[in-house]
Amino acid sequence: MRRTGGLLLLGLVVLLAVVLPGVIGRPVGGTPQAAVIPAPFGIGDCIGAEDGDPADRGPWPASFTRVDCAGDHFGEVVEVALDGGSLARQSSLGITEPDVGACRGPAVRYLGQASPVLADPDLARWDPVPAGSIGIAGPTAFQRSAGQTWVACLISSAQPYRGSAAGAFSAERVLPAELGTCLADPDAVRYPVLPCTDPHRTEILATTSLDDADLLGDRLTGSCTRLAEAVTGRALGRPADLGAAALVVHFEDGSATAGLPAAAPVRGWAACVVSAGRALVGSTIGIGEDALPWAG
Repeated sequence: MRRTGGLLLLGLVVLLAVVLPGVIGRPVGGTPQAAVIPAPFGIGDCIGAEDGDPADRGPWPASFTRVDCAGDHFGEVVEVALDGGSLARQSSLGITEPDVGACRGPAVRYLGQASPVLADPDLARWDPVPAGSIGIAGPTAFQRSAGQTWVACLISSAQPYRGSAAGAFSAERVLPAELGTCLADPDAVRYPVLPCTDPHRTEILATTSLDDADLLGDRLTGSCTRLAEAVTGRALGRPADLGAAALVVHFEDGSATAGLPAAAPVRGWAACVVSAGRALVGSTIGIGEDALPWAG
């Protein structure tokens, strides 16, 4: 038994002498590298799908992947506040939180809706139609762990689109059709609106509130024509092309109300639209002298 125990001990020593140097002393290939932390979004960046599980982000805004604007994406960054403070507000509970309303101004500027032409007093009464929805985004959990606290303003679409909307209302480029507001029926301004990717004949460019005095003369119609030519970048009224800009007017009921001494004032609104002689499948905003996107 003593000899057997000695043999076992000798065998164990030999095994350790052979195996351990190969395990403990084996070098690990490569060189250590620090994890790369993605930079904050920049103005003009395009966003893809939401990044991470919404249930895990707590009070933070949604985070999104950054994608190439030449491919499919769901929106664009129009403003970034690196510390989040300039895009924050105090809630009714005294909690500081991102303010989506603060993103409207940056979106207007990004889209070219604040151009000097549209700021003309005769055109300033018009409110250009929104291009998509306005929202906010924030850093991913990984970026937050590295100390990033930025907030970004976005314009976004429910449908994926390609290209950029930057400067479209200044006729710098064609507005992506998914961000336009178009009508299948030119006589029904309220409903149904549809994305300009669907066949349509009319596109809404801007709206304004009005009263009776606004219809006394051609000033409103003239300002609509000027606005339409500025926004499309195209002379209107050419044969077999876009027709002249038009007003579609809707007035609320101003009839007398029981128990009140006088009838309520008539109030309404008007839309400035452009229409084509046949169906389109794209936006005319920023179209310039490009070929019109005819259906079929």
